[in-house]
Amino acid sequence: MRRVRKVTEEMARWALEVKVDVAGDEWFVAFTNPTAGPWKRVMAPDSSGRSTEVHRFGREETRPDLVLVNDRLATTLIIEAKTELAGLTAQAAKSAQVAVDLTGALASREGAWISRRAHATYCALLWGAERPTSATAARAATDLYAGHVERVDRAGHLRPEVFGFECLRTAGATRIDCRLIAPETFAATAEQIAESLDVPVVLV
Repeated sequence: MRRVRKVTEEMARWALEVKVDVAGDEWFVAFTNPTAGPWKRVMAPDSSGRSTEVHRFGREETRPDLVLVNDRLATTLIIEAKTELAGLTAQAAKSAQVAVDLTGALASREGAWISRRAHATYCALLWGAERPTSATAARAATDLYAGHVERVDRAGHLRPEVFGFECLRTAGATRIDCRLIAPETFAATAEQIAESLDVPVVLV
């Protein structure tokens, strides 16, 4: 079996998307932004189940890395991904602005998105790791993003809580496991999201 040498941004995104796929109808990927990939649109199923375009990014518009939706939980996640947590903290202001801008754009969409405008929408982080991130470092990152969201989200489209998904290389380096890391004040919702994706939750 091939060994995983390092969990890159692309591998972390793939690992989380596999969790979404395994969850079946619980979640769907509304948008993914692979390196050099063709995706330019946010998509969502309409009432008949047909995948429909709900937002198209401009040529020069900055895009998030992943948008996940769970209609049962009435939850949308706008996710920024990097190979390491340090890469996320280095661009926190920019990434928070991207999440705020996209949430603002989706707030006025009709059609397949109209029933999802009332979803609780969160800015979330995704990174790879060879060993578990310390609670201090994880909490510092989520607090940093939450501070930026609070400053720029004047319309209040995003929820104030920010949490992260860490994708860890296993001890045998043959598998990638994901876990959800969230502030203790966000425990109830974090546990619901984690359970729906079949990942453990770590409160910091």
